[in-house]
Amino acid sequence: MNIFINLFHLQKIYYKLGILIRDGVSGIGTITFIKENRIAALGHPILNDNNSLVEIIGGNVYTCNITGCVKGERGKAGELKGNFIRISPFACIEKNLLCGVYGCLNDNFDYKTLKKVKIGEAVPGEASIYSTTTGNLPKEYSISIIKVDNNEDYKNFVIKVTDKELLNTTGGIVQGMSGSPIVQNGKLVGAVTHVFLNDPTRGFGIKIDKMINN
Repeated sequence: MNIFINLFHLQKIYYKLGILIRDGVSGIGTITFIKENRIAALGHPILNDNNSLVEIIGGNVYTCNITGCVKGERGKAGELKGNFIRISPFACIEKNLLCGVYGCLNDNFDYKTLKKVKIGEAVPGEASIYSTTTGNLPKEYSISIIKVDNNEDYKNFVIKVTDKELLNTTGGIVQGMSGSPIVQNGKLVGAVTHVFLNDPTRGFGIKIDKMINN
């Protein structure tokens, strides 16, 4: 909701006070990992229009059913389209940090049934991402890690989508895939964070150790 209030006096000198009231933020993203009863998602923060962190005082995580996709193209990011299944949230949101969004699983979610994975260090070469492009189940897609940069705070990898099915469906990396786990040699090494606007087949990733201790 945007509220703009105009104040003036008799000399016709005008003053404007702009107030932005935001009572909620919603969007599609990907959970990177669950550690015990904690979740980590996105791999990057939720930002205001001025690039400052959105202050979170609470929120819920719901399952999303992906129904379609606007394909990415040069100069324009694509995005996943879907519907939230709001029957019951399976996690709550507690923190919005530079390296992702964090929260806690609800009691009705049995995380012990999930497949366990070890943490690893990425190297240039073949890898995979796990993302959902239709329905609500993730699927493995092939990528290549082009560059690993340990000096960058959060943009640690340059990745390139090589999977023909994913390229045909999305054109590469699109909004909604943020947080998609990057797995190499059977180990979780990072998460997808951003797409290159001039080349949607390429994007950035964050190292998993930047996300794991928050």
